[in-house]
Amino acid sequence: SRNLKLVSLSLFFWGFGEGLFYDYVPLHLRDLGADAVQTGYVIALFSFGLAVTMLPAGIAADRYGPHISLRISWPLGIVAMLIIAFTDTLGWFTLGWFLFGCSGFVIPPLTRYITDGRGELTPQRALTLVFSSFSAGFMISPTIGGWIAQSYGLRSTFYLALVMVVASTVVILFTRPLPHTPARINRNYLSLLHNRRFMGFMLLVFFGMFSLQLGVPLTSRYLQETWLLSLPQIGILGSVLAFGEFSLGFALGGLPPRRVFAVLQAAGIVYALLLLSTGSLPLLAIAFFLRAGVGISRRFVDAISMRVVPVQQHGLAFGLSATVTFAAGMLAPAAAGWLYSIDRSWPLQASILLLPVAAVLTYLLAPRPVDGIPAPPPIPRVIG
Repeated sequence: SRNLKLVSLSLFFWGFGEGLFYDYVPLHLRDLGADAVQTGYVIALFSFGLAVTMLPAGIAADRYGPHISLRISWPLGIVAMLIIAFTDTLGWFTLGWFLFGCSGFVIPPLTRYITDGRGELTPQRALTLVFSSFSAGFMISPTIGGWIAQSYGLRSTFYLALVMVVASTVVILFTRPLPHTPARINRNYLSLLHNRRFMGFMLLVFFGMFSLQLGVPLTSRYLQETWLLSLPQIGILGSVLAFGEFSLGFALGGLPPRRVFAVLQAAGIVYALLLLSTGSLPLLAIAFFLRAGVGISRRFVDAISMRVVPVQQHGLAFGLSATVTFAAGMLAPAAAGWLYSIDRSWPLQASILLLPVAAVLTYLLAPRPVDGIPAPPPIPRVIG
């Protein structure tokens, strides 16, 4: 539909802008005077901003419709980027980084918006197709960002990213609301909290996402300090990562989400092993391609959740699953920073120990189609 095409274009611009600087944030924090532990805490604030806003945003999407959240989140991203781009102190950068995380509160409403307007597509296919546009934008910008950072300084990447976020916001303002039946926020609506299949799955998601993300937050710093990679080389790896998210998202979008989620966790083991064992750029590129599982896992988590949650509670369910995902993403950088301060390799080693357990538990215990309500039928295509 027209709306989902506009969302895809907007996400492309946003992904391009974010990709210019995202992998270099630990290095920029080091330049601002942060040590490894402080870097972990600052990066964790991004996920904290996401985690505390997910549930209210999901409830608001069910009650008032998801579209209003789109028109609030994107401008908040502009404010955050203004602070990030023009500050030269650690305190102000931390505030901007936190607000940039808060702008991600749109994820549950956006997920609801996509699934409501998906037409005849399956939920996982619709989510994969639209969110892959973000990965497409992210695909080339890390390499460009690395060249810009090497030539003109890291701060220059933030300036260009600000321009792209503004462009993304302009596009999203042209989207239109979809037909929506407001959910009544009552005891029946909140019964999702007593849905044992869903809440049990959320425990699996927390453990799996924590294990996946433990070896990620300080990667650029690890590559520079251990394998002496340059900024352009790190940028190339960031582009490979985005290509992995884009291509794997398309390739795996139509497969059973429970199996895919387990396989992506297993791929995280290979990623960590390669980073520990080699500084070869081709092998590191393979590792970063496999690390794409971290970025696309949440789409399959939402698709699994829809197996045991009625449509009236989808916004709440997406909000809860996103809260759990980003709570894990909040704790993982803090733990990684502490482990890194002891030994650079410890975050990766810890991830290797935890991921086999997470993958097996996910495959055995995550909800199957027969566990809950039938899969929702295709929604007639919405024109507009």
